[in-house]
Amino acid sequence: MTGWRLAADVGGTNVRFAVSTRPGRLRDIGHFALRDFPSFSAVLRRYLAGVSQAERPGEAAIAVAGPVIAGTVRMTNAPWAISAHEISEATGAGDVRLVNDLEAVARALPELGAADADVLQEGTRSGDGYRVLALNVGTGFGAAGVISHRGRMVTLASEAGHMAACALTAKGEEAVRAGSVEDVLSGRGVAALYRQMGGEGTLEAKDVFARAAFDDSAAKVVLVLSRALGLVSANMVLAHAAWDGVFLTGSVACGWHRLQAHAEFLTAFRMAGPMAERLQATPIAVITRPDAALFGLSYL
Repeated sequence: MTGWRLAADVGGTNVRFAVSTRPGRLRDIGHFALRDFPSFSAVLRRYLAGVSQAERPGEAAIAVAGPVIAGTVRMTNAPWAISAHEISEATGAGDVRLVNDLEAVARALPELGAADADVLQEGTRSGDGYRVLALNVGTGFGAAGVISHRGRMVTLASEAGHMAACALTAKGEEAVRAGSVEDVLSGRGVAALYRQMGGEGTLEAKDVFARAAFDDSAAKVVLVLSRALGLVSANMVLAHAAWDGVFLTGSVACGWHRLQAHAEFLTAFRMAGPMAERLQATPIAVITRPDAALFGLSYL
């Protein structure tokens, strides 16, 4: 690492920055609301103005909620476009890397300690290298994997949130598209489910969860969300052969986790079929470390 590294985690709602002087070391963490700034350059200038450094960063690692195409990200759930050239011009960093936001979380997974996550299913490591998956349920839905390859940890991005969520007819004759995975497993998905279940008013996910103990509509939402999250998590593990574990993160996932509604999730995750035994042996945890993406960027 040359000089210090600027790390930034740009989600659909919040932007977080940190200074990293070596892998695993973060300081000067800054937290901003995306809606308060017209562009990434604007919030970047605000953060850098408050960082006391004798020199500009030698490197920048930026995680953004959206696909990276030719050095640019057009965010999926926000009206920003961010380019490596723009970041280099603004910071003076000679080495800039843009990645999908879940890649940053995935890179953190091998480095997390026992205090950084709550275990939902102990499971057992496969012993065949390292294949782990990070799933985010927050403003949107995201997924990324990390695998060991020739002594290095390699991250694998995806746009899994935009996969079609399909339902089969009773006879299984045709598939009917029912929106995307993100239409259910996201903040807006929880709000939409609440209305579908007969709930009144427009509530955010955190408010729906707060009402689950006394509001039948909110309780139904938690049940549906638990089952859907379990099924999608199992499907993602199967698609990536991520037998060494799946880690959940994001504001909605953490709000759901605090309700301790794990039984329905685990039942759905441990689906019947030829892979049931493998799924029952797959470790599952919820990340509790709030700066996991920034932490991962320091290692990337």
